[in-house]
Amino acid sequence: MAIPDDNDEDNSRPDNPLNGAHDQSCSPPVDRSPDDSSPENNQEQALVPCVLIVDDEPSILRLATKIVARGGYPTQITAFGGEAVEMVAREPQAFSLILLDVTLPDMAGEQVYRRIRECAPQLPILVSSGYADNAILQWITDDPQAGFLAKPYHPNDLLNAIKNMIGE
Repeated sequence: MAIPDDNDEDNSRPDNPLNGAHDQSCSPPVDRSPDDSSPENNQEQALVPCVLIVDDEPSILRLATKIVARGGYPTQITAFGGEAVEMVAREPQAFSLILLDVTLPDMAGEQVYRRIRECAPQLPILVSSGYADNAILQWITDDPQAGFLAKPYHPNDLLNAIKNMIGE
């Protein structure tokens, strides 16, 4: 997967959220105390679903990844709608929410939204755009599992929207 290059940033730095962020694990190991080794607890691994961030703007990907991670949610990222659809189709239960930009290089946000809905009808999708366009609101209006967040957003607004949509 290629993520659009941001000329202002060094994407080779190990601490760069764009450097391998799409490979982050969505289900980190559960911390267990040494005396908590019952067979039931060893067999049960708590699945922590990811927030999939879909945006082609590197600075937005970095910012959203940091905000969501600070909120305690693992993330996966992609700059491409087609890849997002493939990821969700392959393993819909791996995601607790999709943060979806409307303008992507390979597919329109509405098309990505509709294709994800086909394979994951109950998956919350938070659509985000810097454009105040009523057309966006029309294609998500009747979907109780969809919401809209205008860009630029405040970190607390993003985290509150995520928490509200996934029911925390």
